[in-house]
Amino acid sequence: MREDAVVEVIRYDEAVIQYGNHLCRKYTSEHHAAQVRAQLRAFGKLILTAKEIDSSVSNMYDLLDARNVPLIIEAINKIAGLDSKTGLYRAPATDTSLGTELKRICKLLQMEFIKTNDRENLKRMKNLMTVFEVEFNVTINKKGVESQKIIKRRKKTILPKTEVIGQFRNFLESKIGFYIGQLEREYSKADWIKLAEYTLVHLAVFNRKRPGETQRILIEDYKHYEVLEENEMENEDLISKEQSKKWARIKFTGKLGNDNALLVHRDLGFKAINLILKYREEAGVDKSNRYIFGEPSQYHAQKTFQACSLIRKLSEESGIPNSELMRTRLLRQHLATETASHNIDSKLENRLSDFMAHNRKIHDVHYVLTKKKDDIMKVSTLLENFSSTKNLPSTSCNSENMAENNRLSNSEPTTSNVEEESNYELSSCSDSENEEENLSQAEINLILGK
Repeated sequence: MREDAVVEVIRYDEAVIQYGNHLCRKYTSEHHAAQVRAQLRAFGKLILTAKEIDSSVSNMYDLLDARNVPLIIEAINKIAGLDSKTGLYRAPATDTSLGTELKRICKLLQMEFIKTNDRENLKRMKNLMTVFEVEFNVTINKKGVESQKIIKRRKKTILPKTEVIGQFRNFLESKIGFYIGQLEREYSKADWIKLAEYTLVHLAVFNRKRPGETQRILIEDYKHYEVLEENEMENEDLISKEQSKKWARIKFTGKLGNDNALLVHRDLGFKAINLILKYREEAGVDKSNRYIFGEPSQYHAQKTFQACSLIRKLSEESGIPNSELMRTRLLRQHLATETASHNIDSKLENRLSDFMAHNRKIHDVHYVLTKKKDDIMKVSTLLENFSSTKNLPSTSCNSENMAENNRLSNSEPTTSNVEEESNYELSSCSDSENEEENLSQAEINLILGK
């Protein structure tokens, strides 16, 4: 961590240290270090903000008391940027995540107090959890969810164009081919790094994979790549057979430990990856590094190239229009949206969502962005058709009722007119109740949509 006020607050805070040790046991991979660091810094910011409001607070143990829940809520509101006028958060994810982490540290401390048989502090944590469950759901979580929904609704998402994605892919492939030629003639660390960067970005962009998943593909997974055999292509068409000769599949562990897959070109992709692996030790990659895209590092044995930052860098370098749209999240949304708008077979669409490691519901709700187009073009047509009067039958009862209304409105409100009005209302109700009996069968069928 960088040395600042946040680090000074949490460095010797026993509760935060215990929670940090718990996170390190839970997240053992080296790439989780940033996640653990962010969670600990969030606690540091909470303690600092609470101290600004109430100077009697000095550490996390002081803060974790049922009497301090209003202080905790006030501190979280300040950190998350609560707008007193609208009642919404500027950074809603901050308040919900802080609430979740506070509940977790309370449970961890409960476990520690059970181990030491500290009944007084155990009761204190249980009381705090009870208050948390009630207060946080009302004052923190509800407003946080509402804020997130409003921000998402107002956010305008612009997807990259298909032709621009094609331009970027061509740029990457030309660079990969160039550096393959350079390394085949003579090794150079600078050329090796360039080849690794362009190959990593190409795989992430073409496969529409999450950057972290792509950069952490294991060498062992690559060695067990899969291709289609001749007997598996007997009944396939010519186009499918040509595709099967071009591509291979690598299976790897993706998000949440789920199985995932990546497609690699059997010519360009294999050549690039084989050269990366061939010269990795000469480039300074640690021998114990298990990843294809391991980065040279003196201190971090399992360090990899960072696909996310490389996509930003290389998209600007390529000179494509609107390079800021060349991001994996937008690319994944682009693929899902284009697939939905082209009415692709549902089985193939399900296979695509599996390939992108999406839950089907998440795929449809968060990645397919056709709702605006469907509402304006298709739903509007349905609403117009089912609220149109041009096909409704006109009956004699309607004409007589209109004439009667005109006569009554032009006459003076005498007693007899009042009686006639009363009789008309009764008559109208009666006619309405027996309307189906007075209509022809053809009119009934028209109204019922038969």
